[in-house]
Amino acid sequence: VMGGLGGGLLLSSFIALWQFSTPRDQGRDGLTGAPPVGLFYSTEIFAEFGALVFVWAVLRPHIPIAVAAAVPVLLCNSRVAWATAAIGLIYALGPKAKWKMALVCGGLAVLGVLSLFIFGAGKMATADHRLVLWTATIFSWTQFGHGLGWFRAAHPMEQFAHSDVLQAVAELGVGAFALLMIP
Repeated sequence: VMGGLGGGLLLSSFIALWQFSTPRDQGRDGLTGAPPVGLFYSTEIFAEFGALVFVWAVLRPHIPIAVAAAVPVLLCNSRVAWATAAIGLIYALGPKAKWKMALVCGGLAVLGVLSLFIFGAGKMATADHRLVLWTATIFSWTQFGHGLGWFRAAHPMEQFAHSDVLQAVAELGVGAFALLMIP
């Protein structure tokens, strides 16, 4: 299954590299147009999926799939994808002693804070924006949800809530918890 997912990600990574290399119109941020997403709906999902497949491919090792899975992680500049890949690799390859793992996790926490400065002020502004989106999404929760696609209809300037879990609960209500149990 993971090999098949990796093969699909390989195709999507080629498409994303093509999207990245072609000229784009300016987007609403004035800097870039649509970011590379390959065959995925959003850059966040593309990068997070790539991070999971990357960890699997590195541990197997399946080098072509690992390289293909690294493409979305690198192109999309997603903090969640970077953290997912780092935590997955450290968990799998890191020290087995609890105190050593605690030391490594503490170092990762420091690097996480420093990454705010490494990625620049633009990333800090998007972090503030996401906190507002998450709060608005949480306050909109109802027992049975608002239906699929509600977030985009209610917030037309945004693609998604930048949190799959929060958006699923807002759109599906308690039914989202059944989907969240699948992993």
